[in-house]
Amino acid sequence: KRVMSPLQSDTNIILETDLPPKDFRDFLEVFESDRIKANYDVGNSASLGFNLKEEFREIGTWIENIHVKDRKFNGSTVPLGKGDVNFDLFFSELKNIGYKKDLIIQGARRDTVETPIESCKSYLNFVNQYLDKYSFI
Repeated sequence: KRVMSPLQSDTNIILETDLPPKDFRDFLEVFESDRIKANYDVGNSASLGFNLKEEFREIGTWIENIHVKDRKFNGSTVPLGKGDVNFDLFFSELKNIGYKKDLIIQGARRDTVETPIESCKSYLNFVNQYLDKYSFI
């Protein structure tokens, strides 16, 4: 039985890279397929020092899902709100492009007395405050 290429089926391939925005766009365009999509990781973007508005301008139409994470510039993952992600700008830009797809929370593990469930609830509340603020809900 012949196995179909993902480019010939209903399967999407979602790529996450550390390419600068224009290079990532150029890479996505090479495939000439609406089945090749982008995953956007806001924490990785902040760590790499990318311009969020430029990224959304360059790859916004390809974004299929988003990792909500926080990182320090040139650093590691930190709890949401403790790094260099400008969450107001991020959620504002999501609203501007009419994003209505998945947000995947990738919060850092905390070295506190919180249980994993408490940490997850805290991160969900963090994201929900922005969803409320920018009228996503």
